[in-house]
Formats: sequence, C-alpha cells, structure tokens
Amino acid sequence: MEQMMITMTLSMSFGLVIGVLMGIIYHDNLLLSILMSMGISGLAGANLGLRLHGLAGIEGFFTAIMAGMMGSMLVGMLSMRETIIIFLVSSFLLTGTSMFSVRHILYRSCEHVIRKYDLLLLIATCCVFIITLWMFPDVLEQNPPSVKPLHL
Repeated sequence: MEQMMITMTLSMSFGLVIGVLMGIIYHDNLLLSILMSMGISGLAGANLGLRLHGLAGIEGFFTAIMAGMMGSMLVGMLSMRETIIIFLVSSFLLTGTSMFSVRHILYRSCEHVIRKYDLLLLIATCCVFIITLWMFPDVLEQNPPSVKPLHL
C-alpha cells in the first residue's frame, strides 16, 4: 500500500509537469499535446512504479496518463503567460514530491543516515526551490498585463 501511494504521488507530479510541458510545446494542437503527454507520462509512471512493485507499476501508468491529460487540457484553456506560471507551480510540486519521496525511501532503508542528515536534506530542498525560482524567467516583466481604463 505504501509503495502504491509513493508511486501515485510521483507519477501524478511527473504526469502533470509533462502534460503542461507538452501543452506549451503543442499549444495550438490539443489532440497532439494530449496524445504525446499520455504516452510520455504513461511510460514515466510505469517506470517509476515497476521499480517498487508490479501493481504499483499499473497504478503509476494510469495515474500518470490521467495527470498528463489534465495538464495538457489545462494549458489548452489558458493563455501562454498563465501557462508559464502553471508550469512553475507544477515544477515546484514535482520538486517537493520528489524530495519527500527520496527522504521517505531513504528513511525506510537506512534510518540512521536520515536522522543524521535530515536538516541537510531540508536545506538542499529549499536551495532547489530557490534556484528554480531564481532561474525561471520573469513572465510579468516580459509580458506586462494590458489594463484597459475603466470608463464610467
């Protein structure tokens, strides 16, 4: 049960990021972005799950397909500026989920190492978040919002 939950959270995060990315790449073609995100996400989810257990691989496959479709359809409904912000949020979700899962898997296998270096892992996670935010392009400066004056 625990392995299926880890697989489900990781494959959902990977699927969402891949779906958003495919939606950005194929912004004008919804069918192609959904099919590409379903294929790539399904392979990623099955690969993540099969490392833990066979049933977890099936769970990861279908969860990643669902998340990839949601990401592609979400991008199809939004403008490009809003899509880039959604990509930043989903990449934060992927980073946090991955770091939590790595900590949990390491805690199961070698508990004494995690107890010793738990603060270091937390600092590394915060550094990855800060680097992601720092390296991400500033969308509002590149495309300032167009505000129309309100005439009463």
